[in-house]
Amino acid sequence: MKILKRLFTKEKKEEKSINDKNNSIKENFKSNPAFNYVQGNYGIDCELYRKLSSSIYNHSIAAADEFADIINKKSNEDLTHFFFDYFLSFYVSAKQNNFPENKDSLSALIDGMHIEHYGNVSQQIIDSTLSLMATTDMCFLKTHMKLQNDKDKNRLLITIASYCIDRTNILGATEVLPYVEPFRQIQNSKLSSIDAFFEIYKN
Repeated sequence: MKILKRLFTKEKKEEKSINDKNNSIKENFKSNPAFNYVQGNYGIDCELYRKLSSSIYNHSIAAADEFADIINKKSNEDLTHFFFDYFLSFYVSAKQNNFPENKDSLSALIDGMHIEHYGNVSQQIIDSTLSLMATTDMCFLKTHMKLQNDKDKNRLLITIASYCIDRTNILGATEVLPYVEPFRQIQNSKLSSIDAFFEIYKN
């Protein structure tokens, strides 16, 4: 009898955990004003972009772990956020055919995907190590978007990534050089994988 009671209790706890998770997802959708705006004004089903946001987030965790390991540091949520912002901005720029042409709906979709995991997008733009050291805002989406066409962007991005890991030990302009190629490899492998998942979601 005690065994059956324990099994029943365990089953009820697991059921509650699943229900709580489902309710959290539903509540997150309701509280995502950007997705609500896009769906209400343009009739775009945002479920596809919610899945893309989750895929980017999961790949960002893996990228953060890989990069932190390369520079002999420990990953954290700030570094994951950094890669999330980076992959989101890079993917939107590189795969424009996967998004609506209308600038208003596109902007709202980007906001919505960011809101899913990190809330509203910060308006800050980091353009130097000096401005980086002066900030405590760990959202760099606008910075990534501005740097898209900068051929030398990886140096600043690696500096920002190092700041996310350890604000007391930021990599300088010359110190980042050994990490440029590993950073590019992480970027290419993760973006390729994100795109592969997105193609699955579309079908």
